[in-house]
Amino acid sequence: MQAALLLALIAVLLSPALKADFLWDDFNQIVESPTIGDLSNIPFYFTHNVVQSAGSEGRGAPGVDLYRPLFMISLTAIHAVNGPDPFWFHLAVLAAHLLVCALLWALVLRWLGSGTAATLALLFFACHPVTAEAYLWPSAISEPLAAAGLLGAVLVLDRGCRQGGPGARRPWTAAVAASMIFFGGLLSKEAVLMALPAVSLYLSVVRDVRARYLMPSWLAAMIFLVMRTVALAGLQAGGADGAPTRIAQDDGSMMRGKGKQIALLTVVMGVIFNLGNTYINGRWLFYFSPEYTTEWLSDPRFIIGILMFITGFVICKNSDHILQNLRKPRLYPHSSSRSVH
Repeated sequence: MQAALLLALIAVLLSPALKADFLWDDFNQIVESPTIGDLSNIPFYFTHNVVQSAGSEGRGAPGVDLYRPLFMISLTAIHAVNGPDPFWFHLAVLAAHLLVCALLWALVLRWLGSGTAATLALLFFACHPVTAEAYLWPSAISEPLAAAGLLGAVLVLDRGCRQGGPGARRPWTAAVAASMIFFGGLLSKEAVLMALPAVSLYLSVVRDVRARYLMPSWLAAMIFLVMRTVALAGLQAGGADGAPTRIAQDDGSMMRGKGKQIALLTVVMGVIFNLGNTYINGRWLFYFSPEYTTEWLSDPRFIIGILMFITGFVICKNSDHILQNLRKPRLYPHSSSRSVH
């Protein structure tokens, strides 16, 4: 009942968004799109990028290297209600935002066991300006859909696959269901994939979910990558100018910019390092470390550690600024070699 009242309050607070008109990409992807008005185009979305799915051609537009078939299906379904009517699109994106809020409430309440904490987290998330795009911009419906896929999968895994948990009677059923929900999130927005390693680590280390029950979600991620690679004819991440930045194997160099290649080995090693680093820190904090109290905040080790972190952050940001400024003139083939050593 408390969650329903909170969601109703949030809906009332955000209801002025229903009176808004279309914005930015809404005109290209909804108003002027020749494809979303025909339900028979749904299979087409699974084999083409967002730009082609919306009916545009060429490689000079945002979304040319985005693969989001469920996002396009949602626009098509909403369009089928009353055409390009902004009210129905804003209503749908607000409903998706409320769904994410409900899932967040359930997870916080489950993990912290505090109704007060769940209420504060829900209100902070629902009304924070950062999330305004999720209920003001119909073309951003991919954001709440993807978030719902991720949070929904985590909730199902946490409830149905925990060792000794009350809902762990059919863990494989829950694991498969979670993978399908997660797959839906991936088909809405690719960024959900980046959360899978951290979520898997947290569920296995902190929530006692056995690794084998996470495998269906990883399999769903692999299937998605294959589908995306086939549809885009490669693993790409393009910018708004249509010049793709390819992730491919090269001579081992790492270069940033339009049309430049990034060594695949560099990406893989970065992922491996972060997985190991996260696991070691999580293992220490939740299993081997002593219980920390507020007195730890005044401990010299904590203060020294904070100062070291701030110093390293400032040095890193300053170094990045120097390197970026050195690259701007393009006076030399490798301008970064002029940095101070």
